Amino acid sequence: MENHKNAALAKKRSFEAWIDYVFNHPVTDPAWHFKDIEKDDWEPPEDAIVEYITRLFTDAETVLSPFSNAQVNQGLWYILSPSCSNHMFALLRHPVSWRKREKAIIAAYSLFERYFVKHCANIIERDKKREPLNNVCFMWWDVFPWHGHPNEPQHAELDNAVLSVMEKILLIPHDACRESALHGLGHWKMSYPDRVTKTIDAFLIHNPDLRPELKDYALRARAGRVQ
Repeated sequence: MENHKNAALAKKRSFEAWIDYVFNHPVTDPAWHFKDIEKDDWEPPEDAIVEYITRLFTDAETVLSPFSNAQVNQGLWYILSPSCSNHMFALLRHPVSWRKREKAIIAAYSLFERYFVKHCANIIERDKKREPLNNVCFMWWDVFPWHGHPNEPQHAELDNAVLSVMEKILLIPHDACRESALHGLGHWKMSYPDRVTKTIDAFLIHNPDLRPELKDYALRARAGRVQ
């Protein structure tokens, strides 16, 4: 009986069960995860969550193919936002090895480069018409619960990993991804002013033909004036 119970629990906490729980919901307003729903013991431990996030971000095009953009939008908000779940905190906590957490953070680049590029409209946030995923793309590094701790050496590797991912995303030739990276870098300007300034200056030099609105946003991010 005990073995049967353990097997059922393991299946319930599998990657496939997690994906189903996060994304397989009708699109509602408010989203499913803001409703008063009963949560049971489905949630995997933190090390499994880090592994699942890595797998999802790395292979999003395949994993998320059964779901609409609107379903994916609400599911990603659930994973990303501390108001919805504790998932992102698993990437920050020491109980999970740094190697695994770093891999998950780096995998966010794949989510942008392989998935958002295909499913987000190639526009900036203030444009009136956008795909459902554009908002979560734009807000990613704002909502991500870490904006740098330069005076705490124990967090140097984490800070560098997040900054490096944003810097790589800024190189993707897609305006929604670029603006997301600029949004994040703008919030990190206070923590890492020299690095953020140099990154955005290089971006502007190598992209002289940016649409005026995106160039203006880059200059505001350079000054740390983003919302």
